[in-house]
Amino acid sequence: MEKALKAECLLTSTFVDGSFGTKTIDAYARWQRSPAGGGGYVGKASLKGLAARHGFTVTDCPE
Repeated sequence: MEKALKAECLLTSTFVDGSFGTKTIDAYARWQRSPAGGGGYVGKASLKGLAARHGFTVTDCPE
């Protein structure tokens, strides 16, 4: 996910480190507010949109 956010110019390479910290959270929030990210819609749909653009898969957690 961090690599995808970097590719979208929302996260610098310094913070592509595998740690879902505040910089990643802020970058993902900017993605969610963007037209490509759903324009403010928060949820799995925005994550799936990012995944579709950057070749990773979003799965549900088992119950």
